[in-house]
Amino acid sequence: MKRRSRVSPRNGKVMTLYVVWNDCKFQFYKTDHELATTSLGAFKVQCSELTDVPANEMTFVFCGGILKDDKSPLSAYSIKPGATLMLIGKAAKTQPASTVIQVPVTQEGSLSPQSESPSESGEPALKPNMSYNPRPMHMPDPEGAYDENGYYGPMDVPVDVFAQPGTYINPPMPMPMPQPELYNPLAGFNRPFPMSQSNDPFSNPLGAAFTHPRPANTNPFRNDPFYHPTSNPPIPQHHRPGGGRPTPPAVPTPPQMAPHYPPPQTPYPPPSETRPMNSAAQGPIPVQTPPRPAPTFQNDPVAQPPPPPQPSQPTPPRNPIDELLHSNNPQEQTIINSIKAIYDEGVRLFPKEVEQYIVSVEDYITQFILNFNINLTTPDPRVIQIRDQERKRLTDTQRRLEELIVRQILKLDAFDLDPSFTTARALRKAVVVYLDNLANRTENITKRLVEAEARTA
Repeated sequence: MKRRSRVSPRNGKVMTLYVVWNDCKFQFYKTDHELATTSLGAFKVQCSELTDVPANEMTFVFCGGILKDDKSPLSAYSIKPGATLMLIGKAAKTQPASTVIQVPVTQEGSLSPQSESPSESGEPALKPNMSYNPRPMHMPDPEGAYDENGYYGPMDVPVDVFAQPGTYINPPMPMPMPQPELYNPLAGFNRPFPMSQSNDPFSNPLGAAFTHPRPANTNPFRNDPFYHPTSNPPIPQHHRPGGGRPTPPAVPTPPQMAPHYPPPQTPYPPPSETRPMNSAAQGPIPVQTPPRPAPTFQNDPVAQPPPPPQPSQPTPPRNPIDELLHSNNPQEQTIINSIKAIYDEGVRLFPKEVEQYIVSVEDYITQFILNFNINLTTPDPRVIQIRDQERKRLTDTQRRLEELIVRQILKLDAFDLDPSFTTARALRKAVVVYLDNLANRTENITKRLVEAEARTA
C-alpha cells in the first residue's frame, strides 16, 4: 500500500471528502470546480493509486446506493461537504486478511446521477450481503462473538484452557465469573463483586461478575493479544481463604450474668470510724455507711409533692390608671413609654416650670370632665340601667384621660422652652390625635344614651 497522500486545495470553495476502505480512511480536499469537472472514473483512478485496487474492480457506495456511471462528475451525485464514500474492492497485491463481519446493505437500489445520461458501465451491482469491516463506523455486535466462525474466528479451543481458575486475561467483553471459593481471596471481607487474581482493578475493571451462556469448551478470546493462559494459578498462600492456617476452634460464649453493683461507700470515713495506730491486733474495723437518703422528686414532675398552703392575701382594688399604664395597646404603650422618658428629663432640667404647669393643667382637667357630664332623667328602669353602665364606662375613660394629660401634656410643654426638641413636637401631635379619638368615643357614648332614651320614650 502506498503512502497516504493529501490533495492540496485549489481555487474555489474547499470541501472535505472521506473514503473508507477496510480499516483505512482517506481524506480528500476538493473544490466546487473539481467536483464538477472530476468524473467518477477519474476519481477511481486517483483512489486506485492509494489503495492498489484496480479501477475496473472498484465500487463506491454512497447513502446506500451504488455509483455506477463513471463518466458523470462527482457533483451529479449530490455529494456534500463531509460526505463519506464506502470503497469496496480487493487490492491486487497480497494484503493481510482482515477479520470481517457480515452486515447487510440497507438499500440495494442504485443512486443514479441527476443528469439523464445513459450508463455504459456493465459492471454487476453489489450483492446485499457483501462483507466488509465496519469497525471504523460502529462497534460489532457482541452476540456475533459467540457464533461459530464469528468475529473471533472458529472456537476450537482445548477443554483444559479454562480448567484452572487462575487465568490472566484482559477481555474486551465480559467473561464468566470463576468460582469465588477458589478465585476470590476477598470472599470473606464482604466484597460482592470479586476482583482479579492479582488484586488489580485495571486488569479486570468489571470484576468478572458477568456470566454469559456459552459452551464450556470454547474460548472466544483465543486470538486476543493480551490473553496468556496459565496452567497453575499463582495465588499466594496468604491470599487464599484462611491464610493457609487451620480454622481456630470456636470459643464458647460465657452465659449472661446479673450485673453486680458494689454497695456505696464513703470515700473518706469520719475520724471516729478510722483505725487507731496501735490496733493491729484488734482486726479490721468495718466502715459504717451512711443511710441512703430518701428519693427526691426534683426531676419527676408527676411525683412532686403538693406545695404547702400559702396564707391568702387580700387582692388590691383595680385602678383604671394602672391599667392604662400596663395597657396592651401598642399605640398607648409607645406614647406612655416615650412620655415617661421625656417627663424624667423635663423634671431634671425644668423642675420649677413643671410644678407651675401642674396647677394650670389640673384646672383644665376639671373643666374637661365637667364638659362631658351627662344629666338625663327618665323613669324607665332599663334606660336607667343603660345610663349607669355608660356613665361607669365614661368615668373610666375620664380617669384614663386624666392620667394621659398629666403624663403627656404637662411634660411636653416643659420641653417647648427649647425649640431644638423636635421629638417633643412630634409626640405632641400624637397626643392631640389620641385626645381627638377619645373625644369622639365620648360623643358616641352620649349619642347612644340619647337614642336609648328616645326608644323608651
